[in-house]
Formats: sequence, C-alpha cells, structure tokens
Amino acid sequence: VKATDINGNNIGVTDYNSYLRNRGSWTRQGDTHTAKITFSTDANYEFDIMYKDLALISADDYPNDVFTVDQTAPTNVSVRYSSPILEKNIQGTTYEYYNEPIEVTIIAEDEISGIYGFDYSYMRANGVSSVNAEKLANKIEPQKITYTNGRKTATATFVLPASELRNGTQINGNMEYVAYNRSLITTEYNDSRRYVVDNLAPNVTVEFNDCVQKANNISYYAGNIDVTITVDEANFF
Repeated sequence: VKATDINGNNIGVTDYNSYLRNRGSWTRQGDTHTAKITFSTDANYEFDIMYKDLALISADDYPNDVFTVDQTAPTNVSVRYSSPILEKNIQGTTYEYYNEPIEVTIIAEDEISGIYGFDYSYMRANGVSSVNAEKLANKIEPQKITYTNGRKTATATFVLPASELRNGTQINGNMEYVAYNRSLITTEYNDSRRYVVDNLAPNVTVEFNDCVQKANNISYYAGNIDVTITVDEANFF
C-alpha cells in the first residue's frame, strides 16, 4: 500500500503487510480465505497484492487499485476583490461601492483530493430595491480553476455578475462562497462586507410651488418659494 498527499509526499498508514501476514486476520470457509482492511486515513492510495501458496505458485497478477480517502474539508479559503471607488463604514457595516462589475478571486487549499470547484452567491440585502439582482449557487467548474503548489492550491477569478449588469440591474447585498473538494466536502466563506454595484445614473426632478406669474421664462413669487427635489435612485448614498 502506498499512501500520499496531493503533492506526492508519503503519509503514514497502518502496516497492512503485518496485518495480512497474521493468521488471526483471516477467516476461512472451505477453500475461501477472507481478510478485511479498513482505509481510514486521509490519503491517495495505491493498493497491490501478491500471493504464493505453500507450493510457491504465485497467484495471477493483480491490477493496482487507485483510490482516495478524503474526509477533511478544504482549508485557507480567502477572497480578493477589485478596488472599489468608494468605501464607507455606516453604522458598523463596511460598504464598498463599484460602478462596474466586481472582479473576484477565490483561493482555497486541499491537501489530499484537491479543490474540485467553487460556488458563489450574492444575496440582496433586506429592504433594498428589486432592481438589485440576487443569485444563489453559481458554479465555477474545474476547467475554470488554476492549480498551483502541486494542485494543492486552487484559484478562480471571475467577474461578478457577468451578465446581470448588462440588463440594467445592480447589486446591493452580501456575498458567500463555498469551496468543495473531490470528496464533495465543503467549506463556506461568508463575507460580512456590503457590496453595492451601481451602474445606473440617478434620475432627479425638481418641482416649485405655483408662482404669481411667469414672464420671459422668469417665475415671480409674492412669498416663499417651496421646492421639492425628488431623486429616483435604487442605491442612494
């Protein structure tokens, strides 16, 4: 039995040779002899077996088995973003403002089976306009991931959102990420920062109360002028 991590480094496992050489490890039913092995250590395994009977006749060649045990979730999940045009702390929450799609880079590690993919979600904050988009569990497939450090480290870069902002929508909310390895064990990364992607100009209207008279495009008032300014903006700041 050969057991290694994703970089090919040996991992210490049970001495299966000693186990199989022990008569007490076997059961017999007629001519059939059976031993059971449990592979419980996280590792990438190669398994082979050779056997001779008491007449020193060898069994047929056994084709190697290759398999992986990975019971551990991905580690060191981190996220980087392109630079916002404005960053503001409002009542203890950090708001980051963008006027174009955000470029996001996700990084995660897995020492045994490797990172197989990422999911990302952007969730609309409570009480904000439905102009803001919301999407859950967008997948990043393995072919869009760059692997380094002997495939231990996985990096994916994408634009968020790639399509929604072309349809006149924006983002105002939080982002979440999930990294999963080839055993489909996951690690979540929840970002407490608030992201606002705003690519729509505000619409402003101004209304005055009725004047006494208007001449040559000049309005004349005999008293106070009351002005109502209305701003139509989904993500006002």
